[in-house]
Amino acid sequence: MTMSSVPHFIADNFLPDEIHQGLLARTLNVDDFKAGSVVANGELTYHPEARTGKVSGDLLGPHLPALTAALRDAFGAICSATGVARFDLADIEIRLAAYGDGEFFSPHRDSLTGDDRVHIKHDRLITAVYYFHQLPRKFLGGELHIHPFDRSAPIVIEPRDNRLVAFPSFMVHEVLPVSVPSGSFADSRFSVSCWLNRKRKVI
Repeated sequence: MTMSSVPHFIADNFLPDEIHQGLLARTLNVDDFKAGSVVANGELTYHPEARTGKVSGDLLGPHLPALTAALRDAFGAICSATGVARFDLADIEIRLAAYGDGEFFSPHRDSLTGDDRVHIKHDRLITAVYYFHQLPRKFLGGELHIHPFDRSAPIVIEPRDNRLVAFPSFMVHEVLPVSVPSGSFADSRFSVSCWLNRKRKVI
């Protein structure tokens, strides 16, 4: 856990090595990565000026239960560190992502509002991002910036291997551009975005 003007949680060596290595090996063999999209007017839309990078529908196979169990075990500490009142955890939404050379995600929020929220069954309250990659690391950049409400300087979080970072989903954040000199997919910045969700409250 880290204290700052931006409430957030950091845990290094988050997963046991066997799970961590298995997740990396699986990711390197996933062949359905496609361009990432953003939600606009209730629909997923490709906006390369706002987001590049690739996402996959792969649900991590045998490694998913270990990841979700670890998140549930850390849930109390995550809520405390992020300043989010503990809630009934209705769902853990996940998405596997890869950022290659020149790819980024501009400032955005993960929580959905207005028309973007109409058809959802759960509300994203906490965003947790699990980072992993080959060692030695062969990419540069890709830091996570989380922006304070007072518009002061963002906190900068390095995407270290086997690290989990969590923060409130309504906070503005971004992924800085990644540089992969080799151009190889295997050298990408990999992550699993995990949204800790509460059952949607209809107002």
